[in-house]
Amino acid sequence: MEVAQRLCSTVAEARFVLSGETPIPVTLSIGISQLNGQNLPLFSLLNEADRAMYDAKEAGRNRLVVCE
Repeated sequence: MEVAQRLCSTVAEARFVLSGETPIPVTLSIGISQLNGQNLPLFSLLNEADRAMYDAKEAGRNRLVVCE
């Protein structure tokens, strides 16, 4: 989670400029899934992370959501 937070911050602070035009703001929406001692197949973990990512998108820009 710490790495994902740093990634969100780094991308949000970066300035993306195309051909001398106005900078384009870029943000990330990140969903994280955890095993928490469970024995889940990779497909299930990916589905949880995908749902968490969409929750992050709905909550606003530049967010990280951990699947509960």
